[in-house]
Amino acid sequence: MKYKIALFGMILYILTVPGCSKANINGEPKIEVTSYSEKLIEVKPPLNLDLSGDSGNMEIYTWDRNAAKFEMTKAIKGAQKKDFLEKKLNGFSTAITQSKNSITYRASCKGGIKNPGDKRIDLKVYIPKQVQSIKLKLDTGCIKFYDDIKCRLDADIDMASIDINRFDGLMNIKGDMCSLRMGSGVLKGGSNVTVNVGSIELKAQFEENGKYNFETGMGNINLSIPSGQNVNLECMGAVETNEFTPGPFSTRISVKSGMGKIFIRKY
Repeated sequence: MKYKIALFGMILYILTVPGCSKANINGEPKIEVTSYSEKLIEVKPPLNLDLSGDSGNMEIYTWDRNAAKFEMTKAIKGAQKKDFLEKKLNGFSTAITQSKNSITYRASCKGGIKNPGDKRIDLKVYIPKQVQSIKLKLDTGCIKFYDDIKCRLDADIDMASIDINRFDGLMNIKGDMCSLRMGSGVLKGGSNVTVNVGSIELKAQFEENGKYNFETGMGNINLSIPSGQNVNLECMGAVETNEFTPGPFSTRISVKSGMGKIFIRKY
């Protein structure tokens, strides 16, 4: 039963993500219209950032200013006339609010365009290097951290990928169809990544005495752990590679893949 649900989810994903939709089945040429806006907000670090959107891509950068800059691009595609599509952009909304050192961003793509691949609000946000927490919520799209980030990260994802250059902190990510890649960093104890469909790829150091959980219903899990670190690995699923020797160590990492392979390597 779980296999059927996951398979259905993958089919639905293929039919709805940008570039894979069936909206052009009759061959009508589509055009895209866009509108751009930006906003700069002075802030006193450390910053608490809350980003939420229903369709679009999020790019997160850090800089040396005590300010947050939001660059927003609304985009819509369709076989209709340009002026008709431009009016549909009026149904898209972005809202940015500030309270002390916290900033909240909300984006919504309304306007009667049903296919998620034909509408989006892309965001580029530049934030101070001192960050306390980041909350992310995204239905469809992708999230990419281009610069090193040190904070608490919470993410609630429907159908989106997350790509992180380097991260230091506690991570709590849950998703339906979500793939996660983290290039390097340090994960604090209590970090948890749980997705229904998607791969998990992490290269990180782990805290002594820390407890961690990485789980996917369908997908591969690739963990790269420092060669000198003592970890207690609890694996459930098809373990393809495990370069660590079991032992009664205080750092405990739970790894589970329902349908997929598990790779645990030293670096």
